[in-house]
Amino acid sequence: LVGKGEDTLFVQLPHSPEDSWSFATTDQGAGYKMYENFWGLTEVITEIDWWGLALINTGTQWIAGNPNNLVFDISFYSDPPDDPTLPPTELVCTYEDVLPAQIIGTGLYYVGFEMYFFDGAELPSPCELTEGWVSVQSKSSGQGDDWLLWASAVTGDGFSYQEGNPDPRYYDQAMIITGGGVADWL
Repeated sequence: LVGKGEDTLFVQLPHSPEDSWSFATTDQGAGYKMYENFWGLTEVITEIDWWGLALINTGTQWIAGNPNNLVFDISFYSDPPDDPTLPPTELVCTYEDVLPAQIIGTGLYYVGFEMYFFDGAELPSPCELTEGWVSVQSKSSGQGDDWLLWASAVTGDGFSYQEGNPDPRYYDQAMIITGGGVADWL
């Protein structure tokens, strides 16, 4: 999936089911937003891809959801990417109602639920950042709807941030940031 012929700027691949993994709820209706940091970009951001589960919280258990029901808000922040204790606040670019070009079942199962690759979420306009934070959040009306649970990553710097949770997350989120063209500031 990596190296799709695009300009890959930043990659954090997901944990396998055999690893020590985690999935973080990032959904408007659930009251959680997950942020992951990035650094070292040399081109403008034009697309983001990520891995995760589509689940429904019934209030007593998790059940499989339909990933095709998910719609996303994606936001980029210019806050320094090295402090997991503070939520990102310096919003630079935000995109509402983003749909990935395709959603691919990976064939990998985590406690009985298949992980999906949300591929080709092209941004309507480029975002110019060399480092910062990104949030990917599904939109639901709350309990009983499909939610995104963003997959943890094998690589990264060992932290992310979840709004709605008072403690930093000491794991990274799986994603690919791609770009095209050189930013004006380079």
